[in-house]
Amino acid sequence: MRRSSGWRAGVVLWLALGVGARAAHARELTVQVPAGWNSSEQQGALTLVPGDLPSGKFYTVVVPDLEAKLGSLPAILDAAKQMLSATGDYKALHEPKSFRSENGWDCLLVIGTVSKDGATLFTQGMALKKGEAEAIVLVVADSTETLDRYAEAYRGMFGAAAAEPPTAAPAPAPPPGADGGVDLRFRVPAGWVRKPLSTGVLLEKSKDEMYDKYNFRILVLPSQPLEGNLHAAFTAIWAANMVPSFKTSIVPLPLVRRLPSGAALALDADASAETKDGGRVTAALYVLAQGKRVVPVVGIYYGFEKAFEGELASLFESAEIPGAGKDRVPLFARGDLVGSWDTSSVSLANYVTSSGAYAGDASIATGSTLILGADGTFQSSFIGISSTMKVREKDAGKWSVDDTDLLLKGKEARRYHVFGVGADPKVGSFLVLSTYANTESQLSLINPRGPFQSEWYKLKQ
Repeated sequence: MRRSSGWRAGVVLWLALGVGARAAHARELTVQVPAGWNSSEQQGALTLVPGDLPSGKFYTVVVPDLEAKLGSLPAILDAAKQMLSATGDYKALHEPKSFRSENGWDCLLVIGTVSKDGATLFTQGMALKKGEAEAIVLVVADSTETLDRYAEAYRGMFGAAAAEPPTAAPAPAPPPGADGGVDLRFRVPAGWVRKPLSTGVLLEKSKDEMYDKYNFRILVLPSQPLEGNLHAAFTAIWAANMVPSFKTSIVPLPLVRRLPSGAALALDADASAETKDGGRVTAALYVLAQGKRVVPVVGIYYGFEKAFEGELASLFESAEIPGAGKDRVPLFARGDLVGSWDTSSVSLANYVTSSGAYAGDASIATGSTLILGADGTFQSSFIGISSTMKVREKDAGKWSVDDTDLLLKGKEARRYHVFGVGADPKVGSFLVLSTYANTESQLSLINPRGPFQSEWYKLKQ
């Protein structure tokens, strides 16, 4: 996404001036400037920028002075949001997370974005209160990766006064506010490293040997309310978290899976995504939905290891969102499946002799149509053509949905897994079904769009 350097500078200047606020009392928050960082005062507000900031990256901490006492943490946080909103279109990415620091500061932290004219910055807004003392700390950065890069320095610059709450050894259920506000309970797979960040929890597994190289990173973000259905939540989270960080060529569907716990999992991945520095990776988004809340999880994968698929599955199968409720989130609506869907494929090949001479045409073309009526009736047809034969099949009857499955009752009963259904204004609507009827199968969590896993049907216009 395009970002304007002039607008970036304007955002920092606007925040430094406190959006019209003027210092009426001494700054009540002690700030320790990290070694190698640059700091400056503008109209009483303090700005800090890391000295090792890579070219093309952006990261600034602003500690504005307050004009008057605001009284409560929510009021202080509202003032922080107003400062950010004055610079562009501000959007919070989750509900504020509360915690208390070691030496008694009560804090509210929210991660968000601010956009203007097609440019987007990521933000952190933090409200602090200790007795009568009040403070605001704002961070603006070009990406979540840059936020994570300076997370440790960010915590250290406030000492124990206002940094993120201290985290002990990993526990099944981190206390509220720990691990960047992440409230998801899950088991870390053996061999993985868990690291708390300002924006969430990073899980990492890597190897760098001559014949075995891979790096898998999973970023677990704080939960947020489920707004609308699963499809709407997924596409909104993709736009907020994936679009600013990766160049992708897919339109997120999403694909879906029902976990043994009853939670819903929406996912999609681009196996040839491009990072901002031009690197090629698999970029994946998972949205775990349970009751009234969802948890975004971003995956960044390079290389291959056979055990990774099972480790990722065990992580999601162990996951639970505290306080979200036990209601099952629908994977899709029955009405989403209504329509006339078709798919086709062509394989061009020749038969050859042992010496390599041409021995005949081995090409095959197939086509399938599935019409699902709003009245619960269906019609299906299949045609396969080769150089020596032609196959035609037709069926009709009743159809229904059983949570994850499409049931067709015609000449015989057929059950297909529904792996996903979704629409895009530009590319149309797609229905993704298991390739074979009456078989148990699931899409890969790492590369769900990989070959030979499913049949993609497109809606006839």
